[in-house]
Amino acid sequence: LQDHLIAVSTALHQHGFEMIYLPFKNHEEQSEHLQRLVNGSLVSGVITNFIQDENEVLVKFVKEKQVPLVILGDHPDHSLCRVYRDETCLHDRLASFVADRGFKRSIQVEMSASGNDWRYLEHLLPEYRLREITENQFSSTDPGIIFGVSQLLLSRFAEEKDIPKQKLFLYDDSRIQTEFRPALLVKSTVGQTGVTAVELLFEWIDGGSRPEPKYRTVSYQDDDFQVII
Repeated sequence: LQDHLIAVSTALHQHGFEMIYLPFKNHEEQSEHLQRLVNGSLVSGVITNFIQDENEVLVKFVKEKQVPLVILGDHPDHSLCRVYRDETCLHDRLASFVADRGFKRSIQVEMSASGNDWRYLEHLLPEYRLREITENQFSSTDPGIIFGVSQLLLSRFAEEKDIPKQKLFLYDDSRIQTEFRPALLVKSTVGQTGVTAVELLFEWIDGGSRPEPKYRTVSYQDDDFQVII
């Protein structure tokens, strides 16, 4: 988060603008802060994460006030300006990793929205489609690989399900040291995503109307990946 804020703040400074960061206890508090700032003519534009359902009030408000808005993520409302990561390269790397090691299945584990249950996604190769499956549709003895997107999450999963860590594979959006082997460490692109959002925002502010195209993607580069065996 710190790297993201520094990248966005630096990009804004180049345009002569300052960043107001709105931390919040809940979404209602964030919306209240934003409404006071906008009504006081203290905000020229808004960049926000896309959180399903929770940002509907915020989006409705800035639309009514005609405040330039850029969403970080592929929001279902395609009338909004959006910046999101092109995951094609990452998917290709994961698919190659699985195929090169002879695995027949690739199961991703993550926490459900409630934070109380596990969610399972099967990666269908070679086109790398995802489908949600239930826990009884696979086992840790399958000729496949089970992976997660954070070291903390996988450690919790291994403990709760009593699965040896060597059965689990990590791909993490950072370059941390990890106890999991193998692991695919992926360089974070949040800073680049934020800078792209600033560029899109100022196209809107400077041009006086929503820019075209309404979305931009941030792609991974070859050196953004590191495999640890």
